Amino acid sequence: MENDNHASRLHSILESGMSIPRGSNCRDAWRKLLNTKEEALLMSRLGKVMELTSLIIKDVENNPSALKSSKHWSAQVTKAFMTQNLNDQWSGFIAHIDSHSLNYLHMTADFIQSNSHKEIISDSKLQEIREQVDALYKEVLSSELDEGIKEYLYRTLQKLLVSIDEYFITGVNPIIDSVDQVIGHIVTDEPFRVELKKRCSCGKKYY
Repeated sequence: MENDNHASRLHSILESGMSIPRGSNCRDAWRKLLNTKEEALLMSRLGKVMELTSLIIKDVENNPSALKSSKHWSAQVTKAFMTQNLNDQWSGFIAHIDSHSLNYLHMTADFIQSNSHKEIISDSKLQEIREQVDALYKEVLSSELDEGIKEYLYRTLQKLLVSIDEYFITGVNPIIDSVDQVIGHIVTDEPFRVELKKRCSCGKKYY
């Protein structure tokens, strides 16, 4: 069973990028890879992809062998991001990602895989979770909950939906954090819990 890890996700994104014609516009290539046409969302997701390199290095920093094998690919990926021009050709980015980079990154992913216990969520399961969260989101908006509680749930569920949509970049941790935030609030805030059960059918259904 494949497990969730930063290196595996970055490898998947870069490998998909290799199939995009190098003469394509760089911004359009990222729009395709990151599944968005909205400029602000593109920049946000691109930033999260850029962050993956440092997160991967943290994952392997205590293993000299894995850290050494990360030097080449991390240098190339960093150079690719630092020199790319979104208004120019895709080659300005992808030309820096050579076969050695992908091979070493795959080796890093394998190392992290052997030490990870968070299994990958299938596309079908992810879609099922998203539909449930979206239904809950709509239910909260149409409920008679106190406006303060409604606003809190609105923001938290929105954050959860974003985490689900960006799972292919950021992995399972943001989803877990968003769920824990709601559950933790319900457990520690009795007035919140009582209000939720009293004024929203979701309170009786889920809590």
